[in-house]
Amino acid sequence: MGRLLINAIIAKAIDPFSQSNIGIFNPSDYSFSNLVIGSAGSFQGGCLSPQGNVILAPRDSANIVVYSPQTGLYTNVGPIQARNIDGFCGAVTVPSGNIIFSPLYSANIGVYDPTNLTSSGFSNIGPVKASGTATFEGGASLAPDGNVFLIPYSSANVIVFNPVSLTFSNIVSVVGIVTGK
Repeated sequence: MGRLLINAIIAKAIDPFSQSNIGIFNPSDYSFSNLVIGSAGSFQGGCLSPQGNVILAPRDSANIVVYSPQTGLYTNVGPIQARNIDGFCGAVTVPSGNIIFSPLYSANIGVYDPTNLTSSGFSNIGPVKASGTATFEGGASLAPDGNVFLIPYSSANVIVFNPVSLTFSNIVSVVGIVTGK
């Protein structure tokens, strides 16, 4: 049986990206352990790849982390960006098996092929916004039609990304969005 990955210590679940480690729960013996993967703020969000690995979205890390619940080991893939730039803050797996990273301060959407454990499996699509603004801190969500919605933080726009054509569009003037934290 595999392990479950918790991207925060339970007491800090409100602010999971502030941790330097990931929590690992093993359901076969109900044990809990921590694995240090970087400094606080390195990663924010993640998703399960079709290969059964957990892919962590690089926020301040220069690398993507691929964690194997079967072995308990992780691999750094990268670098794909400079360190400490608040690059991405959420991840979602699309039907093709690729991982889509939601931009935080990055101007681009990140696309990663998890079958390629090198930085050549990563590409930037965009720009979708001005660099240096935390516009989509809400992460990413997969729609039933296979498109990805980037959830706004400080924007009245929602971006719809088509992971097949690698195109995106803005849905503007969304009513009722509360911006900021």
